[in-house]
Amino acid sequence: MGNAHSHIGLWTKAADEDVCVTIAEDDAIFSRDFHAGARTILEALPSDWDVVLWG
Repeated sequence: MGNAHSHIGLWTKAADEDVCVTIAEDDAIFSRDFHAGARTILEALPSDWDVVLWG
């Protein structure tokens, strides 16, 4: 329940500030090149995208 509440808060903040965020669980492990790969994917998305599910 705590995770859901935290995630809702993050989604709300991201929407209010019109920023792109990645929300992950506390035990998520990102590859060393995640940032570069994510940037490539995000740049290729249509302008009206809403959500990317990374895994």
